[in-house]
Order: sequence, then C-alpha cells, then structure tokens
Amino acid sequence: MWVVTVNGTSLYTDKDNFQNIPLDFPNKNGIQILENKDGKIFLNMMHNLAVYNPQTHKFDVPIKIFDPNYTFNNRCFIDQSNKLWAVTPLSLRRYNSSTLALEDSIPMQGIFPTHFFMHTNGILWLAGNRQITLFDTHTHKFKETPQALRSHPLLLHANVNYIHPYGSNSLLLNTDQQGMFLYNYVEEYMIHQSENGFPFEVSSLQDKHHVYRLTEKPVDR
Repeated sequence: MWVVTVNGTSLYTDKDNFQNIPLDFPNKNGIQILENKDGKIFLNMMHNLAVYNPQTHKFDVPIKIFDPNYTFNNRCFIDQSNKLWAVTPLSLRRYNSSTLALEDSIPMQGIFPTHFFMHTNGILWLAGNRQITLFDTHTHKFKETPQALRSHPLLLHANVNYIHPYGSNSLLLNTDQQGMFLYNYVEEYMIHQSENGFPFEVSSLQDKHHVYRLTEKPVDR
C-alpha cells in the first residue's frame, strides 16, 4: 500500500512498517498515486510528475512542468487503453504511459471544470462552473450530456463538487448548495436526495467527501 503525504511518499510493507521512497526533488508533495496496466507507478505532484524506479527504489521526475498554466488543479487518470490523462480546468492532455510522450492536448472549449472523475467506461466527467461536460477517452471527443442531467430543475443550476460511484449502475453527485443527486446511467434517471426513492438519508453533516448515516433501503422507481 502506498501512502502519499506533503512530506513524501512511503510504501507499507509486509513487515508492518513504512518504507520511505526517496525523491531527490524540492517538491515532495504528492496528491495522487496511480498504476498503469504494466505496473508502472506514477506520483502526481501537481506541478511535476514522478515515476517509481524499481531498480533504484526511488522516484524519478521525468516531467518537471506538469501544470504548464499553473492552475493548481491537476488530476491524472489511466484509461482503458493504458493512456495517462492529465486534466486541468484549461485542458486535457494525453500521454503514452509507457514513454510519457505527450500525444495530444485538448482545450476545454470554453468550460472551466474544477472537479474531475473518470468512470470505469472511460468517460471523463468534468464538473464545475455550474456545468457538467463529458469527454470520451475512446474517441477523444466531447459527448452530449445525457438528458437526465440536463433536465433536472435542481441540478440545472447547481455546482457539482464531487462525483463518486454508487452500486453497479449509479453515480452520486454532490453539490455546493443543492445537496446530493443520484444518477442511474443504466435506466437513465436522476433523483435528488429530497425525492422519494433516494437510496439513503443524507445527514446535515454531509460534506463533499463524506456521506453519513447510510441506510439499506433500495431505490424504488
């Protein structure tokens, strides 16, 4: 198990201890750790990208300018084709995860997303600025937003700040001021936490990363 902190990255070993992985670079603040299909380990440090070197047991930093526009919001994802995507509010950049060659850079086309989520089907969800935009990593094109997302009166003007999978057919969308929504992408419907059929109770302690007091009741349609 990898543990990433502002002071460096450690590996939890089978000896029940933590082994610090050296990183000879001024910035040691990791925000994400990822693994591609070949077992290569990447450390996203926002402005830099490091790669674990199994021969030296250290992190190398092959990309030293990883957030060229200094957006301070840079998230990475590995898609189903083993490509590494770096997503910021201004662009989508696709890298060959084996060579780290930059293969494409796609501007956001007038949107300014602040939260990013990659679904298991390879669709990138780009949320923020009271918009939800979808990008298909297979076709490398933006997709039309589903009708269920475009038509719900509460979601229409809400700012989504967090997206998380729920069950085998749904996503939870949390918002700044409008509470939480459940989107069932199989049956293609959207439901708000205040509506009948929402699968659990959302407490007043809800924040963008946690949902408390879950119940076992099913979604009734």
